[in-house]
Amino acid sequence: NLVMKHQFGQNHALFEKCYGSRQHDHLICTECGTVAEFCDPRIGEINHTVGDILNWNIDHHRLIFYGVCPNCAAQVKTETPQEAVASKE
Repeated sequence: NLVMKHQFGQNHALFEKCYGSRQHDHLICTECGTVAEFCDPRIGEINHTVGDILNWNIDHHRLIFYGVCPNCAAQVKTETPQEAVASKE
């Protein structure tokens, strides 16, 4: 229980130190594959609430949001229409 493997798709894995770290979740860019971490205490509250309601002892969870990172979003805004078409091909 010192390291945790996070598998993001078939070819993308991330290993993180988990001893003594608090729970956190991830964002993954669907354009470049960048993985970012975030922690929101409300998610922990949801864990407890769901566990209490359904009478489950929840040990851990995994939450991943998929979207476009700020860098990729900025590139899309600065591309010309021709560049945007070429990048999709």
